[in-house]
Amino acid sequence: MSDYNSNGFSAPEEKTKSTPPDLPFNEARRGAKGQLKPIPTEYKGCLFRSRLEARWAVFLDHLAIEWHYEHEPFTLAPFGDRYLPDFYLPALAAWIEVKPKDPDEKAQRKTYLFNYCLACEDDPGKSKERAFVLHGGIPWPYPKEGNIIGYSSSPDVEGDPSRRDLCWQLCPICQQIMIGQINTMACQGCKEELGFLLDDALDSVEGIPVFDQAFDIVPAMVSGAVNTTFFRSGHKAPKLREAYAAARSAWFDKPRRRRSA
Repeated sequence: MSDYNSNGFSAPEEKTKSTPPDLPFNEARRGAKGQLKPIPTEYKGCLFRSRLEARWAVFLDHLAIEWHYEHEPFTLAPFGDRYLPDFYLPALAAWIEVKPKDPDEKAQRKTYLFNYCLACEDDPGKSKERAFVLHGGIPWPYPKEGNIIGYSSSPDVEGDPSRRDLCWQLCPICQQIMIGQINTMACQGCKEELGFLLDDALDSVEGIPVFDQAFDIVPAMVSGAVNTTFFRSGHKAPKLREAYAAARSAWFDKPRRRRSA
């Protein structure tokens, strides 16, 4: 397939990616790989490895979510891999790895292993923490599909252990911010509470067997209720849109050189 320059002219077919084109500059281009490097960016006294990471920090600040950048390194025993997640969110018990694009299998491996190791922790609090990969740029006005990848912590899962339909959500009932499946009611607490309310309402109706209430009517009512537009719109919440806008429009100071550890 031919490439095109800024004037729309087709480049010669014999040119390849490994052979840079002849440019009208007095600079040697031989050996250039053409790889784009992220720009280190400073925000609130923290030097991020990329501007995208800094923008996600702005997003979290706008939502008043406490974050720690490169909080703690880990060794994924018994595998021996070293891993330094980008963000730790203590209020959400979540570790976040930020990627500029959809990660390949190799890029996901460490996050998956880290998630599995967390689930196997003896500490009950630590075992409830989970790891995710947040990929792509800051969406606008909201994600149209999942942009967060989560992983099963069970060793018995067959096939792909990843779940790719996750995103930031705000529960329309309790206003809690969480990571959940897009186009669903992600808040399990409110979903259960809704079920209890429907159950209580049915108790006031005479002539309906308890068995039918528990195994037929109530589940059907809950399913119908949480599939309305209102309950499925958590990822479109105005509060999240404001946070996305703040992250996309943020200006940063000129980056300083990152100090070596």
